[in-house]
Amino acid sequence: SAKRKHTDAAISTASPNTQPLPPFLACVPSRFHPAVDQDLVIHPEEQTVADFVDMGQREPNEEGTGRWLYNEKRRRIRILTLGRASKSVSKLVTFLEAFFCGRFTFAVDNSAPRPPVTKKSYRTWNKAVEIWSILDELIPLVSKTDFGVLALTDWPLCEDYSDNGDGSDAIEVLGRACGDRVCVVSSSVPSIFELCCTTVHEILHLCGFDHTTSVQCLMNPSPYEPLLAGTVFLAPFNIWKLCILFNVVEPESAEEFVIKHYENLLDVWDVCFDSSGTTEESDARKWLVRRLKWKQGSSKKKSG
Repeated sequence: SAKRKHTDAAISTASPNTQPLPPFLACVPSRFHPAVDQDLVIHPEEQTVADFVDMGQREPNEEGTGRWLYNEKRRRIRILTLGRASKSVSKLVTFLEAFFCGRFTFAVDNSAPRPPVTKKSYRTWNKAVEIWSILDELIPLVSKTDFGVLALTDWPLCEDYSDNGDGSDAIEVLGRACGDRVCVVSSSVPSIFELCCTTVHEILHLCGFDHTTSVQCLMNPSPYEPLLAGTVFLAPFNIWKLCILFNVVEPESAEEFVIKHYENLLDVWDVCFDSSGTTEESDARKWLVRRLKWKQGSSKKKSG
């Protein structure tokens, strides 16, 4: 099978908040992304902005110390379906396009060479498919014009941590990404809301983002509490990485990009999610409204 490349870069012990952020992000109140209770953190992880920038200056490799760079010739993320196609693909694409402000193009590709599409083709433990047996099949499908390939499957997924690969230490997971520009996400989640959050999280890993364990953020290894609003969106230092990824680093342009990011999400929220949906969906929408309202208020103070 293909060599596995570590998803995460070398992790710095420095707080990401010690890195210089542009003023419009540095002043965001902590109430939007409260600190995580460290008693809940099993493995502290943090990637500073400096770490992320440094990754962009290194070649991608098996140790995960480099990341793939975004450019106009490599901006497509192809979506392949394994098993039964998810009925939520169109809503998922709408959400992804809004989240990334149209910088990535998402194409559901039914014409690409297909990896094995039956559960029997992969290693299976306790009726869940071992995730690396899928990722290994996806790696050869990445083309030069792809930023990455995303596989969606309705199968439950697991990752086997046992030393001898016998499935004795297989843990169920919702998705996984690797440094070869491929990721897989299970659509067998309770809601389209959770599917969107999981998919963005894995795509951000493709972009070189590591986990965050200091504050509530979409890049938390897993929600420390059931999808609190702060865990659905990017903390300020991570949204600055998003600006860096897309080379939107001039302060005024970056601020416009971030505002557009939130406005886009609010515009498609009711299209993607049921207005009478879960408390988590409702709370996250209210978070968006408060975040934009706070931004409008802070802008008025500056202009005044």
